[in-house]
Amino acid sequence: MTPLDFQAKLKTPFALLGIRAGDEELAEIVFLGKDGDALPPQNRLAERACAQLERYVCDPEFRFTLPLAKAKPRESAQAEAPSRDTSRPGIAANEPAAPA
Repeated sequence: MTPLDFQAKLKTPFALLGIRAGDEELAEIVFLGKDGDALPPQNRLAERACAQLERYVCDPEFRFTLPLAKAKPRESAQAEAPSRDTSRPGIAANEPAAPA
């Protein structure tokens, strides 16, 4: 599965949703805007995701029961966030120490 592949694209009243799903886990649901063509589900999990999303559109109280892939850490977010020095609460590890 390449990053641009979708296993389904579902039209809803608010957006076209791109669904990335492997054989065993749902990887991602992406808002693709309002325009675009639907894509029928390409595997069973994408089919389940579409059915549950359609149900949710009709009933916002609906609870999803799809197996989700574990989120991968975003490298850019980790690189931007300073690491914390736990020995000095509230001080980032890359900040110079205040003069004593």
